[in-house]
Amino acid sequence: MLTMPGHGDLRLNPQTVSTEFVDFGTLRDALENYDEGKASAAFAKLKEILLQWNWQTKRQSRHERENVVTVIAALAVASFIQSVFKFRPMVCITGRSQSGKTELQRLFRYFFGRLSNSQSKPSAAAVRQSVGCDSNIVLLDEMEKDRHRHELLELLRTSTDGTFITRGQPNGRVQRFGMKHIVWLSSIEMNLANIADASRFFQFELQRPENKEGQRPFLKLDPQAIKQIGFALMVFAIKNMQSLLQTVEILSEANIEDCAPRQIETAALPTAFAEKLNGWTRAETLAYMYCITHENDQQNASDVNEDHTDLLQEILCAKVRVADVGELSVVQAIKRVIAIGCIPDTYAKEALERNGIKIRKTQNGDREVFFVIPILSKTLLKDTNWKDANIRQLLNRLPIAKETVAKFNGKTTRGVSVPLEDIIGTESEQDDELQEF
Repeated sequence: MLTMPGHGDLRLNPQTVSTEFVDFGTLRDALENYDEGKASAAFAKLKEILLQWNWQTKRQSRHERENVVTVIAALAVASFIQSVFKFRPMVCITGRSQSGKTELQRLFRYFFGRLSNSQSKPSAAAVRQSVGCDSNIVLLDEMEKDRHRHELLELLRTSTDGTFITRGQPNGRVQRFGMKHIVWLSSIEMNLANIADASRFFQFELQRPENKEGQRPFLKLDPQAIKQIGFALMVFAIKNMQSLLQTVEILSEANIEDCAPRQIETAALPTAFAEKLNGWTRAETLAYMYCITHENDQQNASDVNEDHTDLLQEILCAKVRVADVGELSVVQAIKRVIAIGCIPDTYAKEALERNGIKIRKTQNGDREVFFVIPILSKTLLKDTNWKDANIRQLLNRLPIAKETVAKFNGKTTRGVSVPLEDIIGTESEQDDELQEF
């Protein structure tokens, strides 16, 4: 006799859920007639679909993109039984406009079916209340530059370990709320700088499609076919729950060179699913795990979108207070510092550096503008819509920008540099020309 699926002393009981997410009769029949080959075929089909998106990788090779979609597909399958793990990573997908984020969200809504809990720009309270006591799969879209984002990311951080948020109530009672969900976030950019451990997140970057014909170059998504793929892989996850849990625990203890324990723990979950579905040997599994632990860094896009241009423009037009002059825009202050044939304005130089901006010479004699992100965020961008954005990630998407280490106020500091000639050529046409030095 087939018992209801579960873990340890816990059992999945259709009478206790607030919404009927699946036909339990159909699920019972599928579990009794489980076919490993069908599950592997469904996994291969899901990866094939995901390859239609243009994923950013270090070398843009086919092999690297296959690694990316394997991780994403494995995390999607793991989401069906997300609550049973000791640790679960979050998934963050970023990319410029028209890179396919909306289509990807639609794919996952079809894939997860009635289990999907899809929201746009939610607050942390909205997510808590919509989840309730259900282990539905949370899909969050349009998470860029939102005032709720910091609180929401803190909530998701507790979800990775399954810990509780505790709040006191006026009646003297304590209210606890916890999540054990693999949450899927989608945004133009995602700032994890204020999160204590960004390695809890898998981060993937989308580029605009290489095929530029039309606005929707991806293959048309067949909702019914994708739902069937999702159902087959949900059956796989439930049927193999115990063995998958054991593999995750074993891989979490693996010794991976140059990797912190949290990175290994994050990679263990999707790797365990990929091993089972692909039929890998343990040696193949560990080799794959090494690759994804070293490639799960924040990906910097190689092109610029309107948001990046707007950010740079906002910085250049921001006002700084220069002694003996008053307020000038950043670009006007830069002109004073580099004045050709005139004495450079040291007051303007000091004003820029107070706000995290320095004019420096490179080894080949070219000049560049060096941005110190932490200072910039706390000064010029403090009261703007960019205050919670990942400034480093956005500036690095500019094709003219690069990560740089330079001396700043006597200390070696990491920042983002942009060639001076590109900065001067970017100022607003409305900026007043500098009349005198």
